[in-house]
Amino acid sequence: TAWVCLALLCVADLATASADEEPRATYDLSGLGSLLHPQHEKSLDDVEAGLLRLREESRTLLPEAEGTRSQQQGPPRPVAPVPVAAASTRPATPGAELESIRSTEVKLAAENTQLRQQLRRWRSAAATVEDREAKAADLLKLSKTLNQKDVSQGTLSLLGSASQSKNPLDDASNSLRIIFIFVCVNAVAFLLWRTCESYFGLASGKTAQDPRTPLLHHKGAAALRFFDPMLRLAGYGDHEIEVSEFQVGNLPPGGDVFVAVQAGGSREARTEVAERPSAGLLCFKEPLRVTVLGGGSERETCVFRVVNADLPGEDTVAVLEISTKELMRRVRSKTKQQYFNFHMVAKEHAHLGPRPQLAMRLRDVTNNREARSGSGGGYLDLRR
Repeated sequence: TAWVCLALLCVADLATASADEEPRATYDLSGLGSLLHPQHEKSLDDVEAGLLRLREESRTLLPEAEGTRSQQQGPPRPVAPVPVAAASTRPATPGAELESIRSTEVKLAAENTQLRQQLRRWRSAAATVEDREAKAADLLKLSKTLNQKDVSQGTLSLLGSASQSKNPLDDASNSLRIIFIFVCVNAVAFLLWRTCESYFGLASGKTAQDPRTPLLHHKGAAALRFFDPMLRLAGYGDHEIEVSEFQVGNLPPGGDVFVAVQAGGSREARTEVAERPSAGLLCFKEPLRVTVLGGGSERETCVFRVVNADLPGEDTVAVLEISTKELMRRVRSKTKQQYFNFHMVAKEHAHLGPRPQLAMRLRDVTNNREARSGSGGGYLDLRR
């Protein structure tokens, strides 16, 4: 805008450059002077209004200047030589000056048009920038809202609400609580120690000859009888197996015998003494009970012996050894089978006949420890 104003001033100076012949034209450039002020901002509409006012003034002053020159013109005067530079920059006649002003107006109009187009582009760009700034401001507000963590809490449980609203214990109550917890932990540890001592002592066989073993076992079982189902599920509970209706076949002739049963390190159970027949089956009706720890183990064995009662050393006539795990597998058979037949190993040197056989009835009476063994079901015929 400043350059445009300077150009207009130059054009006005050229139009009034005739010092002696032409009266000096006076233009109202107050509007353009205000445009040159560096702190004053005007729109392009004000510039266009100033140009239109300048055009009207030039149209008014040019005819007046021509009339005044024709009145004052006398005899021809000699023309002073004009420098080349001045002749090239100053128009020779008012018509040329008018043409120069018109060409300048055309240029200014073109520049005005370009400036208006540029202003329109700037306004559209400013609208785009403003839109982007608004979106950025919205994003900043959203991020601030998320950072405040304004999350609605769900419904608290009774325990959670009590823990938040409950006052902390004082020193005296806290001391009593610590003492109570200490006593409870020691009581549970002592109970488990006494029970596991009896169980693992029986399992290892170290307490088999100890006369206190049955008593310890009874005390431990009585102390944790309420926990027996859970201990059995965990593999530490005991199972009481009833062995009854013994039938022994293919025994060599001899003196009186009895059947002895021992599972793991538990105490050995014996039947009554019976006379050995010369032929046929030897039957024992007494039910015997053995205790199997957990679900049985491959390392623990259940031993069935036919013992000669006449000899002082209780010489073994025949023996059968199976693992407690195999014994429990037969007791827990899916077919609910209770009668089983086994081949025994003869220990007498003079026995050269067929291998002795042992038939018996096995059942788990853990859940009914006071149940009596029934005599029903019949005997197995070992002669088949």
